[in-house]
Amino acid sequence: ERENIISEVRTSGMPAIVFDCNDYPDFYNISIDNFKAMEDMVRHIVNDHGKKCVNFVSGPLINPEAAERYRAFLSVMEENNIPIDKRRIFMGEFRGVDGKRAVSKFIKSGLKMPDAIICANDAMAITTISALEKHGYRVPEDILVTGFDNTYKARNYSPEVSSVNRPLYDIGVKACEVIENLLAGKECDKNTILEA
Repeated sequence: ERENIISEVRTSGMPAIVFDCNDYPDFYNISIDNFKAMEDMVRHIVNDHGKKCVNFVSGPLINPEAAERYRAFLSVMEENNIPIDKRRIFMGEFRGVDGKRAVSKFIKSGLKMPDAIICANDAMAITTISALEKHGYRVPEDILVTGFDNTYKARNYSPEVSSVNRPLYDIGVKACEVIENLLAGKECDKNTILEA
């Protein structure tokens, strides 16, 4: 169905914008810098909070956003000379249930529980917190947990999830500006990257 929609849009000849998607180079893409945003989050946990035993709950690496967030995690761990143990990484699907599964995997690994768990999105962070609490861990007192996207649910969860704020309003405004400029015959960059 997706390909049918893409084909229809291409056939129409109208300008089209995609969000955080490099799959269609003929469309205009507006995205955020996922790498820098996650890099900042991991640095905050490692440098500002002094956490050296850090686990990561990833989204599917076939997804460009997930791949960039995972790459940023690995980069910061490496720059701080923190060994990366693959048993401390859970490859998820960006679904809430992944947080629960990640905690189960981390507990069963036999490794010392981490000082922090960095999640590639808020849905996984929320279920990570819930699963940790069911196993008797306090968040953030025993284990810090972070998310990504700053969703309504994460902001209103208890404890509130530390997260990366995606500038969704600004992305929408930029999309309207690009469409308006294209319809007026002005040239626009094919890729626009906003900071989170």
